[in-house]
Amino acid sequence: STELDDKGAPKGIGLSSWRFNIGAGSAEQGEASNIKDIWRRTECFLGPDGKYDWSKQSGQLWFLKEAQRLGVEHITAFVNSPPVHMTCNGRAFGSEPFASNLHPDNYCRYAHFLVTVLRHLQERMCVKISSISPVNEPQWSWEESNGQEGCHYKNREILQLVLQ
Repeated sequence: STELDDKGAPKGIGLSSWRFNIGAGSAEQGEASNIKDIWRRTECFLGPDGKYDWSKQSGQLWFLKEAQRLGVEHITAFVNSPPVHMTCNGRAFGSEPFASNLHPDNYCRYAHFLVTVLRHLQERMCVKISSISPVNEPQWSWEESNGQEGCHYKNREILQLVLQ
């Protein structure tokens, strides 16, 4: 809640923004993801077979809907890594320092994936998404040693993605 009590203090924690992580699928890979901390792995709505499973990320979806119900004004959907089956190395982090892990042939598929997820969230789940961050912290070299999902992008690669 962003409401104030009679002393001017927030009635709740004053949360005005929520970020929803559109996962890459490292959770489905388990140990093979090479992300050792299971809390840093995420499920992906899109399977390698091209089918969507909207039962994935149920905990994240619950918090997303609850944040909206409680009046959070700004909801950002963000992505740490493209789906693992769209990456160069089949993982949610890169193999080469400061190189994008999104396979060059998959820019259009990745853009379509994001549009499909956003449409589902907005039209089927009635969640109002304020903004989308298709890349997250692209300036870093996201490799296995980082221990989490992530993807480096150069500015020209971000432009190519946005133009899809």
